[in-house]
Amino acid sequence: MIYVAIPAGGTGSRFSSSAFPKQFLFLDRLISRFLGDIESVKGVVSAVPSGYMNDCFLSNSDKKIDGKFSKFVCGGENRQNSVFNCLEEISKTAKLGDYVLIHDAARPYVSKDLIERVISKLKSGEKAVVPAVYSIDSVRIDNAPVDRKIVNFIQTPQGFVFDLIYELHKKYRNKNMSDDASLCDLDDVPVTLVNGDVLNKKITYESDLVGQQCNRTGFGFDSHEFSNNPSRNLKLCGVNFPNIPSLKAISDGDVAVHSLIDSILGAMGKGSIGEYFPENAEPSRNADSIVFLDNMRTLLLKNNYVISNIDITIVCDFPKIVEYKEVMKANIAAALCIEESKINIKGKTTEGTNITGIASLASILLFKVLWAPHGE
Repeated sequence: MIYVAIPAGGTGSRFSSSAFPKQFLFLDRLISRFLGDIESVKGVVSAVPSGYMNDCFLSNSDKKIDGKFSKFVCGGENRQNSVFNCLEEISKTAKLGDYVLIHDAARPYVSKDLIERVISKLKSGEKAVVPAVYSIDSVRIDNAPVDRKIVNFIQTPQGFVFDLIYELHKKYRNKNMSDDASLCDLDDVPVTLVNGDVLNKKITYESDLVGQQCNRTGFGFDSHEFSNNPSRNLKLCGVNFPNIPSLKAISDGDVAVHSLIDSILGAMGKGSIGEYFPENAEPSRNADSIVFLDNMRTLLLKNNYVISNIDITIVCDFPKIVEYKEVMKANIAAALCIEESKINIKGKTTEGTNITGIASLASILLFKVLWAPHGE
């Protein structure tokens, strides 16, 4: 049997200052790649940051395909700890002679051919198999030239006899190696190189996705009139206004969030807010609209979309939006796990037209990560 360990416990801070780790953009696809495309893989265990263990994106990514499984464990303080946590979980199922592939979540473009090259070498009797590409650039170390023919750039997935790499991880728990083959070097275990793939690049910065994306725009609108319900207050972008009457709505009537949700769905071509949160459904009654954005974040991730920027215009004579826009931006950013700098919120008055409610307009720009570097 072959198992897969995916260390995905980092913060992705170099990719984005967002609170949401970048690897979640890739994780669902990677799990599907190993479980769905590689027949001999029995299960995948991914290590994720502890704060995200109960995230709804992960619960939606948990899957079983023809008896195969996907599980999540808490990541460690470094990559090696995260891999060990995956191996601990796999050890509950693995038997003598089984194999494990260890693949970094930040390499989403891994091809079926590369995975099968590593597996083939393992089945031929090799104990540790590592994909590598050779330098096409000149190389200097400490400003001295080095023959580039002897330089190998190491990739993942790295394949191992399971018992071997599990015991090495237990033996060298106090180490913090950058890859798993380095543990083999510590015990003089021979490592076999196979041809890697230049398209199997590691995504470190958001700019690494340039050339692998397309842009999508969306527009949303919502409006509600003021209600006479004294038990509820106005809510906009998650901010409560205790001295202003609420808007007539089944939910909390947060027109700004509703228009934003429609803009997100419009950009993805996924319908409208009513199809996801129908007014006649009990979960929508008195619901906190800001919570709906968690579902939108999951939908964005499942469809490989990244938010470029959001612009929201709230049309009302009161309250004065400028006084609250920073906390509004913070609420939206926290719900979608994006930077506040990607959000603009502004207020416009009705210029004396005396409308009896509040309206909101939202526009959004998304970019979609395309998964076809191998023509797949």
